[in-house]
Amino acid sequence: MTLTVAGISTEGKDEATINAELRIAGDPVSDASRALNDLYDRAKAASQKVSQRIAHGHGGDRHRPAAKGQLIREAIAIYSHMRAQHPASGRKPAFGGPMLRFVHAVGKLFDVCIRDPEIREVWRNRKSNQKKS
Repeated sequence: MTLTVAGISTEGKDEATINAELRIAGDPVSDASRALNDLYDRAKAASQKVSQRIAHGHGGDRHRPAAKGQLIREAIAIYSHMRAQHPASGRKPAFGGPMLRFVHAVGKLFDVCIRDPEIREVWRNRKSNQKKS
């Protein structure tokens, strides 16, 4: 599974070559994983600090997203930001294969099963909110 995700073919290669390629390919994946985990920890700490300052029942959204919805929303925001940083990598972010794979991968990091209709709903709400601003 790890070899497939990293895009490493095993045909005609010995174990040492495969392991060397896997170490090289694993560095960006582990860096991204650590960065996402750090981002999650910072967001959680900020949320806890802010929630201490708001009186119960006052302020904030009336319909706060569930934890899974918030995870999807933040994953889409990260995906959009990364695509904006690398415009030569393809068209602007849209609902489709690359974004779905990214959001599913983020869900797997947190052991959360995310379905495509859930991602579609968050994406639709995001697009609707962007039109208003």
